[in-house]
Amino acid sequence: MFSKKIFAEAALIFVFSAASRAGILNTRPAEEFLSADEVKNLIDRGSEAVPEVIGAFEKLDKIDWEGCPQSQTVQPLGRDIVHILSEVIKKDPASFDLFLKMLGEGTFRMRCGIMCVLIKEKTADRRLVPVLSGMIDDEKAVRMRAVYLLGIQDGEEAVRILRKVLKTEEDRKIRQDAACALADRGDKKGIKVLENDLRSDDAHFRAETAQRLGSIRREEILPLLKKAIRKEKSSMAVAALVSSIRRHTGKTDDEVRREFLKTR
Repeated sequence: MFSKKIFAEAALIFVFSAASRAGILNTRPAEEFLSADEVKNLIDRGSEAVPEVIGAFEKLDKIDWEGCPQSQTVQPLGRDIVHILSEVIKKDPASFDLFLKMLGEGTFRMRCGIMCVLIKEKTADRRLVPVLSGMIDDEKAVRMRAVYLLGIQDGEEAVRILRKVLKTEEDRKIRQDAACALADRGDKKGIKVLENDLRSDDAHFRAETAQRLGSIRREEILPLLKKAIRKEKSSMAVAALVSSIRRHTGKTDDEVRREFLKTR
């Protein structure tokens, strides 16, 4: 028996398919680009074209929403859709309310696609926060993008939700995304998670953590890196720690190694 969610998604697909039935996107395969004139026409239509364009995300059935870069789609039509919506949201600010509505009510592919657009444009708008809050228990690909977007929003509510992610998220990569966003604001809870990640049993994950800490320019981070490099045994993780310490201090790799790896 189908769940209410499946029925709701099926209904949305029907509605958006109907909206695009007379449009150029209805018959265009996902593996084909639109022509320059077709792209321009959809952009010029502004908000009026948004339902049709968002509905076309349903065509991207081969995309790996979890594996692809957060702000991109891998199929040609998907790239055109993201470009069109990016231009519309810039040129027609009134369209943002429609984006918000569909972000909250759309199907899985629609939500992921809309967030690709918002991430591409680095959209910071407090109206996003309540919608994103409802996505931190969604499917992995949705959670991943929601956390990224929450990380670029201002205000205490975004911080509160990111702290909640630290407690509830089981995927360590998404959890670390939230921790990095918090640490970038100097949040102690986020920094503590990253400190623990530097002690992970997984050398690959320790290396990834060290690499990410190189881009967080907070005074609390360098002591964590220095402490970790003195104990680290994995050459891969050491290389990442050296790189991040270099970025924080301005020293060369050789200088960092001579200072912290004297006995090796």
